[in-house]
Amino acid sequence: MCKIIYYETNLPTYQLTNLPTYQLTNLPTVYKFLWTFLIFIIFTSCKKTSQSSENSKQTTQTNSLSRCADFTMRYANVSIAYDASNKLLSFSSINDFDAVVTQLNTDYENYNDNYNNNYPGLTAEQMDSVDQITQFDELQTFINFENNFSCFTSRRSFLATTETDWLNSNFQLPDPDDFDFLIEDAENTLFNENYLIKIGGTVYEMKTDGLYDVLTGSQAKQLSDDCFSNHHASNSYIVGDRKFKIKAAINSWLIRSGAKGKVVAFKQKNGSWKRSRAKLAVFVGGRIFDHQCNESDIFSDRNPVYVGGFKNRKQLKVSRHQPGTIWKTQPGLLGSTFDFNGGFSGNAIIQ
Repeated sequence: MCKIIYYETNLPTYQLTNLPTYQLTNLPTVYKFLWTFLIFIIFTSCKKTSQSSENSKQTTQTNSLSRCADFTMRYANVSIAYDASNKLLSFSSINDFDAVVTQLNTDYENYNDNYNNNYPGLTAEQMDSVDQITQFDELQTFINFENNFSCFTSRRSFLATTETDWLNSNFQLPDPDDFDFLIEDAENTLFNENYLIKIGGTVYEMKTDGLYDVLTGSQAKQLSDDCFSNHHASNSYIVGDRKFKIKAAINSWLIRSGAKGKVVAFKQKNGSWKRSRAKLAVFVGGRIFDHQCNESDIFSDRNPVYVGGFKNRKQLKVSRHQPGTIWKTQPGLLGSTFDFNGGFSGNAIIQ
């Protein structure tokens, strides 16, 4: 990855901010030369970085070829085993799984915040251009983790491919949200593409209504009565040349419960839709009930936490988790809302 630095010049501000990527036709000759020279330096640096990165990738791939067999690695002070026969990840306990999810989320947020901090003050459109030059991927920390297991395909990776196909078809192919029961990249990174995982020696499958023991076919947690868990919802909003997807979910399985909200931003460019940065905030909140359907909590969480703040992201999520409990809700009492700094908001309510 190479860092793009926006240098100050005597060029009027409107000429810089309105300058299309690499279009220099409207600049005086002296500025054409300066900008051409700057772009040459950028691409030279990027090329060297890209070559170095490619060499690193080749080395990683070579070293990981043997990892198609059973092996164990450590991450977040947790031992993670790869079950080659079932092509899934294995954890000793749900607490180990929870620790890895927490670390993956921390790595993801730090990676994105640190990158954005290199380019303060840039608009969403300018950051999209920088991302293209640096080949920045906001999901890279999850990809790096998955690359430890060369024969493993995660549910997150499957959903990313499904999303690309959905966008390329102008929304005619299946919506990835129809196959995403957790709406959390960190959790989806640990399940395989068929939503299978091994915890405590038992292979589980995540289905639309919760986690099931593959051997016995029984649900890991029986949730009955007027309350429910393991439901999700999503809505889409088109605002000009932008599209937003807001998602909400409540999950409760084994001893891990969580309420989550997530917004993803897209923009139409050259006739096709792609993920695109926008200044966003996302909320999740509502009423939580315990296993006996007694109300146990009313909450509202926001990312970023400070009121009036926004993050310049392609996607933004917020979640609340509590180990050792069962969380449920009732129709219409839990959901997620997003705010777009362009003066628009939308929501998804779990029914």
